[in-house]
Amino acid sequence: MTFIGRMGRAAAAVVAMLLIGTAAQAADTYIGPLLLQSVGVQQTPGATGHLVGNLEVKLREPATLPTGMTCDKTYFTTKRESDPDKRLFALITAAHLAGKPVTLQISDDPSLRAYPGRCSLLWVEVLP
Repeated sequence: MTFIGRMGRAAAAVVAMLLIGTAAQAADTYIGPLLLQSVGVQQTPGATGHLVGNLEVKLREPATLPTGMTCDKTYFTTKRESDPDKRLFALITAAHLAGKPVTLQISDDPSLRAYPGRCSLLWVEVLP
């Protein structure tokens, strides 16, 4: 292979790595104040695709997400492993039952994803 051929392949590899790296970068952000429509936990396996123990939150109104964040704007789901002591679940449930607004930190990181197309909950703050 000639020098130019090797350089062309190297340049193509660098461009491919840059494109893949930018597309795969996860984002997280804070959204709120928000009102919750419902809070639920998948208790048993079902046909919905949820894993047992997943926490799901539905907002009353779709959230505004930053440009580039790719997930559902109304439903957010968290893996059971991300809330092993159920503190997030307890706080979100208390806010929902009291009708209090919340601020959520969410992530579209695929390694945290509990349900396809949905962001994961990382943090919650109950507002006055």
